[in-house]
Amino acid sequence: MIKIRNIDPEKSVYQNMFDVLKANGFEVYPPATKKGECERPYIVLKGGGSSQISDFTSRMVYIRVLLYVPQNEFSKLDKFEKDVKKVIDEQVYPLVKYTGQNEPDFFDDNINGHLRAMMYRYNERDKYI
Repeated sequence: MIKIRNIDPEKSVYQNMFDVLKANGFEVYPPATKKGECERPYIVLKGGGSSQISDFTSRMVYIRVLLYVPQNEFSKLDKFEKDVKKVIDEQVYPLVKYTGQNEPDFFDDNINGHLRAMMYRYNERDKYI
């Protein structure tokens, strides 16, 4: 059995990913909990839906990793992404895997911050099949 560092088998994949990022010094929030303007880089972890894998009894579940940086720190977004990916690759992989899918960067006027969204995935046994 592969033992993944910092992973608690009693917790959900989402919670493990959240805890690992937080333990590595990142400011991490669940969806719809961060209030106010973007004053420093932070991460929001959000469910990204799921899809059935052919006729198998498992499905692919997605986690969106939303990276935010303040309006005047757009140039730091690439390094922020690299740092986050490094932690996930070293401490959460193979529990989750990067899909290679990024959405276009977006400036959010409501928080005065730039957003970049990355997608990770994991497989889960479908309890209803």
